[in-house]
Amino acid sequence: MKLNELAIVLATVLMAAPAGAQQTAKFTRIDCGTSELLMPPNLICLASNEVAGDLAGGSAGGVFKYWNAIGRVGSRKAYVYGVESMDGRSEVRVTQDLKEAIDIITPYAKPASHFSDLKRVGDADVVAFTGGAGEACVAIRKLGPARSTGYRWVAFGLLCDPSLLCDPTGKTLAENDLFSFVHNVGFR
Repeated sequence: MKLNELAIVLATVLMAAPAGAQQTAKFTRIDCGTSELLMPPNLICLASNEVAGDLAGGSAGGVFKYWNAIGRVGSRKAYVYGVESMDGRSEVRVTQDLKEAIDIITPYAKPASHFSDLKRVGDADVVAFTGGAGEACVAIRKLGPARSTGYRWVAFGLLCDPSLLCDPTGKTLAENDLFSFVHNVGFR
């Protein structure tokens, strides 16, 4: 499947609004320069319409927008996902730990296994794991400014390196690659 097709399929599957939402997220491809996500260069970007309702663990009655970027950073597969509250009364709640969230956000690495302990790198929570094809992967999560019981935005990033096949002890991305990825993911 081509990256364009994968991006559209992922956006449709991952972001469909649950029953009871006032709207359904509809994604369109956008120029990455207009995205609110911070991301590595040369990815394919998508954005949803503004969606009302209790979505993504967000506050009931809030207004949200979803952002996606997918592609390659060198030989590595990259995926960046973000949800943003669009008004002052909305908030994005984090109800899962990062390991649990990987099963929802990861387009490349299912089934994920051999998780590292959660660690903090810069302003991100980070976990390394083995992807479904045996590749070394890392997932990050950044939390935006706090609101009463949630955040203004939450961003996730996933980077998998097919050239680093993991053994049960787990090879991981070089620290400088990880720091660069963490620095390049978030919201503007």
